[in-house]
Amino acid sequence: MSVEREAAVGGRAWLAGETVLVAGGIGGELRAAGREVILAGEVGGDANVIGEVIRIEAGAVVHGDLVWRSEMEPEISPEAKIAGQVIQKPFPEHGFEPPESPGGVLAVLGVVVAGVVTYLLFPRAWVATASAAQASPWTSLGLGLAVLVGTPIVVGLLFATVVGYLLAFMLLALYLVTLALGALAGFFSLGDLGLRLIGKQDDASRGLRVLSIIAAIAMIAIVQIIPILGALTGFLVWLIGLGAIPLSLYRAAA
Repeated sequence: MSVEREAAVGGRAWLAGETVLVAGGIGGELRAAGREVILAGEVGGDANVIGEVIRIEAGAVVHGDLVWRSEMEPEISPEAKIAGQVIQKPFPEHGFEPPESPGGVLAVLGVVVAGVVTYLLFPRAWVATASAAQASPWTSLGLGLAVLVGTPIVVGLLFATVVGYLLAFMLLALYLVTLALGALAGFFSLGDLGLRLIGKQDDASRGLRVLSIIAAIAMIAIVQIIPILGALTGFLVWLIGLGAIPLSLYRAAA
């Protein structure tokens, strides 16, 4: 799993894999877990990393704290810039750890409010998005990855031209909004899948759908305490939701 140098993520990022390379920009908090974690880009918030081998290279910039968990000392280049503290935390022996602060609870509550409000405002759109994700999960996953990686490249190419500045700014703004909506779409699709499993998908009331959204967000939040698996699960749900948005728009226009 990697974020290449020319790529950028507007908000927080959760990455997991055998080798995790972050060479591009992360707008918010970074959570990365893998056998080897390499940070060579810029992180707008805290960087929380778990790995057997952790390397913070010369070009790395962390605007918050660097929180690391490993059985070995991380390799931190003297040229790396870390605005906050470098904090060591215990390497999880059993894969579980308690929530770090009340801020995490507030963040989850904020996501719940955003998900419920957007559903109540646009119920048909969210149902169509969830249907697209369930009907074509692999297509949604592929489209989500294409949107995540491809859009920053297109924005960069537009910025490189004289006449493309305005279009680049518009596309960048749309990209940032879509990243946030992708997470909500992923939560709603997961909640709708739960309704399908209990046989309530077709005749679910608004109240039941709201409860399914809350349950999906709570489940993903709980899974996040499992290193690697939690981050990977959240990332996949986000990618599927991100891809389901353009897929549902295409199906509506067809």
